[in-house]
Amino acid sequence: TRNPADFLASYGFTISLFELDAPTRPDSITDLSADSWLVDYQSRIDLWAHHAPVTVVDYDGVVARDGSVIPSFADLVGIAPVDYRLNTTAGLKDKIMRAIQADPKAQARLHRELEAQKASQPDGQRDGESDSPRPPHDPV
Repeated sequence: TRNPADFLASYGFTISLFELDAPTRPDSITDLSADSWLVDYQSRIDLWAHHAPVTVVDYDGVVARDGSVIPSFADLVGIAPVDYRLNTTAGLKDKIMRAIQADPKAQARLHRELEAQKASQPDGQRDGESDSPRPPHDPV
């Protein structure tokens, strides 16, 4: 299992790449509400336990210990541990950036979204600015 808020944030980032419609039903795979079935881990575990033995892995604990859940999973299924770092957030971000750079429509969309985000921020808080003056030695 994983900290629900962290899971929903990570999963939300991933599904945002697919531009799916907002959920209209509580059983949607895109329901990112705090009480979503996606983070009702015990119910999901109980469901699977009716069909087969279930091993629950503490995602946060294993990642803190090993840096990834892959070695733990490899051990559980009896395969040799290998550094399987193909699907990392950094790698995913790099792939997304390359895809955006190769697609003028994606570039335009990103520009529009960044401008909208900037416009929604309070005055004086744009681009990392604050109300406090810059130190005299801070290059501009």
